[in-house]
Amino acid sequence: GDTRPTVPDTSTTAAPSTSAAPTTTAGPSTSSTTTTTTGASSTTSPAAAATSISLSGGRLTLSGTVASENQRAALVDAARAAVDPANVTDRLVVDTTLDLDDADISGLTQLIAAMPVPLVFGEVGWDGAALIASGQYVDAAARAEFEAACERVGVTPALDARPVATPDDADDVKAAVNALVSAEPILFGKGDIVISPASTPTVQRVAGILKRFSGMAIEVQGHTDSEGDPGRNLTLSEQRAQAVADAIVTLGVPGDEVTSKGFGETDLITDNNGVEIPEQSRRVVFGVTANR
Repeated sequence: GDTRPTVPDTSTTAAPSTSAAPTTTAGPSTSSTTTTTTGASSTTSPAAAATSISLSGGRLTLSGTVASENQRAALVDAARAAVDPANVTDRLVVDTTLDLDDADISGLTQLIAAMPVPLVFGEVGWDGAALIASGQYVDAAARAEFEAACERVGVTPALDARPVATPDDADDVKAAVNALVSAEPILFGKGDIVISPASTPTVQRVAGILKRFSGMAIEVQGHTDSEGDPGRNLTLSEQRAQAVADAIVTLGVPGDEVTSKGFGETDLITDNNGVEIPEQSRRVVFGVTANR
């Protein structure tokens, strides 16, 4: 139970296995692909030579072509600094004949760093002639933040506002985020309120899902098992829910959309015989509704 800190335990917040939410996919592979070619001309097919870094659902995917292994490494390192390495997929190819300057790579590393928090979706890259940037921003402050980063490297981004959620949109977001934390629970140490570093990739993807629409009310809901003191369990569930709420706000979910609530041991998960499943009772899940 959560009130016996002398017993090590890294499991908690598994979402209920009885959830009807659709299953989401696990995070992408972080394996690197490095291919070197020498015969292709960068002037015959600019689209094929383009370098692209895209953001979606809290993940960064690097694709296209760079001119050297050092350039590839610089972009991959920038992506792994911007989000957890588990949320980075490297599909870059090295073509030593490509006319891509290191100065442009430096600009791309700055744009990569600027994407994850203010944008819902985004893409930065090199189109064969110049740096480019586009995406969907969270709110006016986020737009200004990303535009400032683009201005520093001489890029004018093409940006759109995220759409306003309908009730169906909110239901879809709720199902997706709860399916994710069912497959990849947000973990805490025994009796602890600090999110485990092992759950950082999951929390980043949670924020990526919750940023898809404006006009939603998001409630982070903390639960515990029935072991230990009920009052202590209630407090623990409140503190853990608040820790997750703080984390997703830091990752760009507007604070005025997020609240947290602890339920302690009042909503236990049981098997078909009514016997509690403690590791599933200890969980953080999400309530999501549309404001209109």
